[in-house]
Amino acid sequence: MQNQGTATLGDYLIFLLLGFIWGSSFILMKFTLFGMDGEPLFSAYQLAGLRIFIAGSLLYPASIPKIKQIKGRDWLYLVMVGVFGNFIPAFLFASAIESSLASGVAGILNSLTPIFALILGMVVFRSQFSRRQGVGLALGLIGAIGLISLKSGGGDVLLGPAMLVVIATVCYAISLNVIKHKLSHLGSVTIAALGLGLVSIPSGIYLLFSGVEEVFTRSDQAWFGLGSAFVLAAIGTALALVFFNRLVARTTVIFASSVTYIIPLFAAMWGYVFKESLTIYHGLFGLVIVFGVYLINRKPKTT
Repeated sequence: MQNQGTATLGDYLIFLLLGFIWGSSFILMKFTLFGMDGEPLFSAYQLAGLRIFIAGSLLYPASIPKIKQIKGRDWLYLVMVGVFGNFIPAFLFASAIESSLASGVAGILNSLTPIFALILGMVVFRSQFSRRQGVGLALGLIGAIGLISLKSGGGDVLLGPAMLVVIATVCYAISLNVIKHKLSHLGSVTIAALGLGLVSIPSGIYLLFSGVEEVFTRSDQAWFGLGSAFVLAAIGTALALVFFNRLVARTTVIFASSVTYIIPLFAAMWGYVFKESLTIYHGLFGLVIVFGVYLINRKPKTT
C-alpha cells in the first residue's frame, strides 16, 4: 500500500490530467457565456447553475448507494465540500469571467489556492510544512505568474472581479483541508458524488426560474453553449473531482492543490491551438512550475 503523502507515478499522471482538464475550463466557460463569435448566451449564474446541476445529476447513480456509509458529522463536512469546493466557486468564477476578467489573470489568481490551503492547514488543522515546501510553493507561483503574464498582454486587473476569484481560491482551500482531515476515510467517488449531489438540488431549483429557455429563442448558438456547459460539467467538474479527491486522499493537500500551477501551462497549449503566439519563455516558466511541484512533494533526506 502507498505511504500516505508520497506520490506515485499514477498520482503524477492524474496530476497532469487534471491540469489539462482544468486548463481547458476557461475556454469552455467563455464558449457558454459568449459563444464562438462573442455573442452573449447564458448568464454567469445560469452557467454556474448548469455546471453544478449537470455534474451532480451525472453522479447521482454513484451517490445513492453511498448514502448508507455516511454517519454523523460526515454530512456536515460533505455539505462544506459541496458549498466551498463547488457551489460558491462556480458562481464566483463565472461572474468574474462574465465581467471581462482575462482568463490569464484568473489563472494567476487561481494559483493562490495552494498558499491558502497551506495557511489554513497550519492554522486550523495544525499541519506541518518544511522550508523546502515553502520554496516550492514560491517557485510554482512565480512560474504561474510569469507564464500567464506572457498571454495577458499586461492588461489591467479589474479589482472587483479579481476579488471574486481570490474568494473562490479561499473556498477551494477550505474544501481541500476538509477532505484531507475530515473525510479521508471516504472514497473519492463518495465525496464527489454526495458533495455535488447536495448542492445540485438548489442549482436545479434556480435553473427552473432563471430563464434558460429564453436563450434558445434568441440565439442559434444556444445549443453550442449548452454543449460547452455539459462538457465542462461532465469532465471538468464531475470526473475531475473524482480524480482530484483521490489525489488529495493519497498524497497531500499541498501537492494536490499545486495542480493550479500547471493549469496555465495547458491554457497556453490551447492558445497554440487557436493560433496564439508562444515563445521559449512559455517553456522556461513551465519548467519553473514543474520544479516547484517537485520540491513540494520530494521526500526529505534521512540520515
